[in-house]
Amino acid sequence: MASLQEQADAAYRYYEQIRRRAADAQSAGPKARAEANQLLAAATAASNAANDALRASYKQPAPTGGGGNNDTQNQINNLQAQIDALNAQRAAAEARERAAASSFLTDILRQYNMNSLAGRVDQLVRDWGTSTEVIAEKLRQTNEYKDRFKGLLALQQRGVTDVRNESQYLTLESNYRRVFREAGIQSYIGEAGSTQEQDNIADLVGKFSLSVEEVQSRVQDAQRVVTEADPEVRDALQRYYNVSSSDLVAYTLDPERTMNRINRIANAAIVGGYAGSRGLDIDLATAESVAGLAQEGDINTAQLSTDLTQSRIVRDATKRLADIEDTDLTDSEILQSELNLAPAAQRKVKALQSRERARFSGQSAIDTTSLMRNRSI
Repeated sequence: MASLQEQADAAYRYYEQIRRRAADAQSAGPKARAEANQLLAAATAASNAANDALRASYKQPAPTGGGGNNDTQNQINNLQAQIDALNAQRAAAEARERAAASSFLTDILRQYNMNSLAGRVDQLVRDWGTSTEVIAEKLRQTNEYKDRFKGLLALQQRGVTDVRNESQYLTLESNYRRVFREAGIQSYIGEAGSTQEQDNIADLVGKFSLSVEEVQSRVQDAQRVVTEADPEVRDALQRYYNVSSSDLVAYTLDPERTMNRINRIANAAIVGGYAGSRGLDIDLATAESVAGLAQEGDINTAQLSTDLTQSRIVRDATKRLADIEDTDLTDSEILQSELNLAPAAQRKVKALQSRERARFSGQSAIDTTSLMRNRSI
């Protein structure tokens, strides 16, 4: 049987072990704290009993028979049995807490699409503990989190509070993804859930500060050109702005270009393309002037087609005299005259028509009434 000194030493070691565990448990839930405190009370009682027995042995002769130390040993044994039972209960509770914490972390990593940490869940729970609040905070300190939510962090650094947490940011991501998917250009931001997609959306949010509605409007303007069946429209975009259709989405998402400017560019490319398909060669200034008639809306292509056809008729009707007189009458001037955009162009066309009638005793294919019409395309 162990001596009283050995019993007291052992009881104290148990006490120190339990005391440290109880201190760690204070940051856990109420149940864990209660169990730890119960365990600590038993360990304290066992240590005190062993020490009391040891002190008593110094004050009286060693017993020659039964009792005495045996009573103390029995008390210590009973307390030790309680400690062992509480230890077993605590071990089972800790196993349940680790399992719950692992499940919580696994779910949140899946929700955040942070697969790079999925294989380290058990180790992270051992390192971070089982408190869900602590786990969530520790996760935010990892480089993986900072890469995943750099768009959200950029907003927070600028003091923007429209998107307050990861859940709202994930909803924002979903809305951006829908815009590009519905426009048929998902490939622009990357495969759904990929790092490329996450990075591109983070740029839209954090760097460009473009709302979902503004991105949708800009993408739709781009799509009006990209999906336009008439290749002349795409050619006009390249000729006027040196932008290919494949680069148009990136061009329109540039935050330095306003929504109205993007809409004007799309409309001007359509004007130039429609004119080209009808044999008219108009310059950028004229295309943008015509586009401006639509103001902030989409250009009315049906009306545009009618006006371009009229301009072609005027051009062909006056071409004979223009060639004889060696008069430089451009397609741009004719379209400006038709749409009442430039008084000088109108006077030039009207003068040429008057001379054409006088010289050939014919009737121009378009009269002055049509030239004076104010239009809004």
